[in-house]
Amino acid sequence: MDRSVTPNQLLNAEDYCDIYVDCRYQDVAEEVLKRLGAVKAGRRSLSYAVLLIDVVHNDYQGHGCVDAPAFLDWPTVLECEVVAGADFAEVVSAFASVLAAFLRGGRQAQAVGEIEEEIRRYLEETEASG
Repeated sequence: MDRSVTPNQLLNAEDYCDIYVDCRYQDVAEEVLKRLGAVKAGRRSLSYAVLLIDVVHNDYQGHGCVDAPAFLDWPTVLECEVVAGADFAEVVSAFASVLAAFLRGGRQAQAVGEIEEEIRRYLEETEASG
């Protein structure tokens, strides 16, 4: 997907992304999100910016084949849902902030989904600008 991130661009339903985290305990991952500013939004979900996030165990962990990317074997997945009406720039920024919080904390994290390239590009541009 090659497009620029522009303000007020509405997200398509298929534009999604999950974040795989090399973090053994889901409560530790939740704590990282809470330090970022996420709050409980239901029985399981956390709300951060325009995202609803479920922190779950990666059911595919340990089932990867030799050719599979390493992140598929990481124990935690942040299953993310976008709040209705969020614009594309807000979504990319929120994903990038979550991803950066784990990376700054020394954890491996990988955004995986339809907008992963936009998130990577946003992080690169943010780092380059200061």
